Amino acid sequence: MLAPLLALSLGFSAPQAKLPAPALPESKLLALRGGGISTDALYNTVIGITGAVGFQGWLAPKKTMEMYGVADMSTTEGVFLRTLSSMNVAAAVTLIAAKTDVEKAILVGWIAWILASTANVPSFDAIDTPSGPVIATIGVFSAIAGLAATGTISMDVAGYILLTGLIPMSIFEIISPQAIFDGYGLPKPSPLVKSLFENFSFTKLALGSCLLVSKLTGKAGLGLAALAGVNAVNCIKTLSRADDVGLAKPGLIVWTVFQANYIVYI
Repeated sequence: MLAPLLALSLGFSAPQAKLPAPALPESKLLALRGGGISTDALYNTVIGITGAVGFQGWLAPKKTMEMYGVADMSTTEGVFLRTLSSMNVAAAVTLIAAKTDVEKAILVGWIAWILASTANVPSFDAIDTPSGPVIATIGVFSAIAGLAATGTISMDVAGYILLTGLIPMSIFEIISPQAIFDGYGLPKPSPLVKSLFENFSFTKLALGSCLLVSKLTGKAGLGLAALAGVNAVNCIKTLSRADDVGLAKPGLIVWTVFQANYIVYI
């Protein structure tokens, strides 16, 4: 079900590989402090890791959670891990486009979010949750993407709506998750489900922050720093509740350090 997302990512990455790499400006705005590794290389690393983690979590949710110390996972917890993982794949696809063209990334972001949401619809039957609200949300997303693609609404308007969904809405989900669970008719969440849902919201917030900062500054490196900053907060919050949720801390500590290094070096 995530194959369309993979095809979308290849569609935006393959043509670029045939073009000669642009020369860096003298100011080296995309260079990392200390030389050695460029932000371009780091950006590609983030895209690769984000996409790989997403595909792994969606295709092998049980194995993925075992890596974090969770030996027994419920069906509902598996559905929420897949929801989080599909958003990671959508984020990676969007970042591929944002690396070279933030405006193009708006439409790609809409399409990726639609495909990720659609991939998870069948899972709701397994947890006795009505799929109607999710399908309605997908319908709204599709309408906005269609209007933007045909030029009926400007890409700027589509971008503002996308950023609203990625930033303010994600913050609301983090602050008041129960409102979302009630609105979508979801079953009473376990501690792990609550944690995975917050990770999902932070993933959207990180992507939105990256797109917004990249658009405002015109610098992909600063957008990447914003992404890493939000992801670092996500890791720290997850680490703080690890004992209550039943998560092993070593892997979370590695991810926290990993994200913090982006901020330090960019």
